[in-house]
Amino acid sequence: MALIAIAAFVLGLCTMAGLSMLRRQRRRIPRSQAADSYDGLQRVIAHLFESSPNGVGLWDRDLRFLRVNKALADINGLPPEAHVGKRLGEVVPRLAGTLEPMFRQVLRSGEPLVNIEISGETPASPGDQHFWRASYYPVRGEDGSIVGIGAVVVDMTESRQAEHALRQSEERYRAFIEQTAEAVWRAELEEPVPVTLPVDEQVRRFLASGYLAECNDAMARMYGFESASEITGTRLNQLLDPADPKNLDYLAAFVRSGYRLLDAESHERARDGSDRYFLNNLIGIVEKGMMSRAWGTQRDITERNWADQALRQSREQLRVALQAARMATWRWDLQSDARVWDAEFPLPWNAPEGPTEGHPRAFLDQVHPDDRIRVSEAVRAAVEGLGEYREEYRVVSPDGSVQWLTDQGEVIRDDNGRPLYMAGACVDVTHHRQVEEQLRQVQRMDAVGRLAGGMAHETNNQMAVVLGFADFVLGRSDLAERVREDVEQIRKAAERTAGITSQLLAFSRRQFANPKVLELTEVVTEFEPVLRRAMSNGCELQLRAAPGLGLVKADPGQVEQILLNLALNACDAMPQGGTLTIETANVTLTREYTKLKPGVRVQPGPYVLIAVGDTGHGMSRETLSRVFEPFFTTKSVGQGTGLGLATVYGLVKQADGYVWVYSEPGIGTTFKIYFPVIPSEEPVAPEAEAPPTLGSGELVLLVEDEPDVMRMAVRALREAGYTVLEASGGREALDILVEAGARPRLVVTDVVMPGMTGRELANRIAEIRPGLPVIFMSGYTDEDVIRRGLMERGRRFIQKPFSPNDLARQVHQALTGDAGARVSSAP
Repeated sequence: MALIAIAAFVLGLCTMAGLSMLRRQRRRIPRSQAADSYDGLQRVIAHLFESSPNGVGLWDRDLRFLRVNKALADINGLPPEAHVGKRLGEVVPRLAGTLEPMFRQVLRSGEPLVNIEISGETPASPGDQHFWRASYYPVRGEDGSIVGIGAVVVDMTESRQAEHALRQSEERYRAFIEQTAEAVWRAELEEPVPVTLPVDEQVRRFLASGYLAECNDAMARMYGFESASEITGTRLNQLLDPADPKNLDYLAAFVRSGYRLLDAESHERARDGSDRYFLNNLIGIVEKGMMSRAWGTQRDITERNWADQALRQSREQLRVALQAARMATWRWDLQSDARVWDAEFPLPWNAPEGPTEGHPRAFLDQVHPDDRIRVSEAVRAAVEGLGEYREEYRVVSPDGSVQWLTDQGEVIRDDNGRPLYMAGACVDVTHHRQVEEQLRQVQRMDAVGRLAGGMAHETNNQMAVVLGFADFVLGRSDLAERVREDVEQIRKAAERTAGITSQLLAFSRRQFANPKVLELTEVVTEFEPVLRRAMSNGCELQLRAAPGLGLVKADPGQVEQILLNLALNACDAMPQGGTLTIETANVTLTREYTKLKPGVRVQPGPYVLIAVGDTGHGMSRETLSRVFEPFFTTKSVGQGTGLGLATVYGLVKQADGYVWVYSEPGIGTTFKIYFPVIPSEEPVAPEAEAPPTLGSGELVLLVEDEPDVMRMAVRALREAGYTVLEASGGREALDILVEAGARPRLVVTDVVMPGMTGRELANRIAEIRPGLPVIFMSGYTDEDVIRRGLMERGRRFIQKPFSPNDLARQVHQALTGDAGARVSSAP
């Protein structure tokens, strides 16, 4: 601009310089030629003067306008001819006070004033501020004296206004970025990154060579600094962890998007090392195929992320809690009568797929027909404000299974009390119902078990007498054959009676078990002939025993009893004949499988399966639900006791196993029994019954309040070679020991006696005769007497009814300290 101004001024001054030169040369050239040259030069100078874009003017020493070009005339707002002859103050009165001192200084000093900035108003636009840059030069005559002033004026108004606008814009920008809560930044790359490189390489170089060149204080505070100066210059890889996959994905998305990315999340580190999360907008500057810098803004969303995470954790905890509680939440639109479940939480039962919306009765259609009216009435009553909605009812899944729900809801009303919808939650209480039923089953079994225990005590006392004296009779060599046959029938009847008592004790888990390590295929194979003889005509047995089964620990006699009961039950279900199949196999009960058995805690792991299936008439669902109940039977009166399957259930549970039954009417029934596999051990071979051992006159004190049992036991011991002292109760036994001074080698005492129990007697004996062995006997099982507090665990015990040989063997083992003596150890 200065060069243009000077050139314009020089051109403007050429008029006077040219005139002076022509005047000097007039004397040297012909008059006509000089005139032509003078006129031509004057026209050129006049053209340049008038066409200059800058204002050019000439003044005499009195500051009168001599000449102005159109540009200067436009600045002043007057035509050029209106300036000539007028003083400066007459043309631009508002500027005269500023210009006249400078003009007079030039006239006085003869030195130019160059690039002087002035501002003010003009006649053309009063009230508007204008800006100019002017240069003032002295104009000299032929003799070198100053004859006037020339000026070149450049109008700077537009540029100044643009500069002012730019300054205002910059000030507003600075004010904005300093006052905004969002971070504003600029990153520079020490080494620009070629945009043709693979995305991953661009990201790596961006992080490696980038640094923070500029940012506002808001950004600094996000990282824990006080001002932008503290963080400016930080390397990008110090702010963004290059090892964080989320950051790499974020920058890769920036590159793939063409270096324009909105609302992208980054994971960064604050000054103290804490995690910070930002939402970013980025713009990359690409020049000549190289990304050299990036601009961006970011918003701190750390607290929002924490809140979102806390919300997710809370909802996840709620989901887990609802799932664990088998609970679901719902909303019932009373206008459409449709029930909508919260999709985030699974339904607690196998409901039909798809939403219930669009099918107004979809939910009530799932309610069990017997409960549907009650549920509908409860909803109506709640809507009408007649009571709260809280119901327990059944729902039927598409597969036909039935679940119990406890449902509770509240009616949401508008300001006028009009019902809008219901909201609530329901809980699957099927498991609780099953547990309650199992508890009732256990209570029934316990009650019957207590009854069985009492019956066993009395019955076993009497059966001990019958079986004992039957053995005495059968032991005579002079017994007539017909009498022997009669006594054998008596003994068989007594054994059957004892067997019924044994079944009662088995299903109530009060029967004594003698578990051994078994390979069940061997047990089943060895027992096969007994099963075939026991089955009725027309029933065929198929045995599919797998080799190499895992070892289990169970009472072999109880396993045989399970097989016999199931076989007999199956034959009864096939009156016209059929096939009974017994199969063994190694199986594994997985957690997924155990979930299919609601209400039963099944320990996942390896098991040995015994499956007993028939082709009989099968069972209905109602019968299946009661199949293991004691005394429940579908047979005619006199056809069965209802204890067979109850016995099976009790024996399986006593072996820590599981039993389930599957049946379809008209197709048949299969019982699946699972025994847990134990660590590998060698199966113990069954012990052969030892022959009776005779005593050598050892003195034994026998304490029994039942006279008939006393007679049988005394005779059994005496015939076995022992000397026996008799006592009908605890007091009499103590009198014999203390007052009579008898010194027996062993005491055999009943547990339940009037006046003094067997345990109380044993305690008194331990005081007066320490170390004297005691054998307890009872019609109750050892577990029963322990549970009743009548005997300590670990004491020697023999259960009634027992044979004379059994009693003699137990006495011999107690006297000799033989480890084979039966010691109570039931858990």
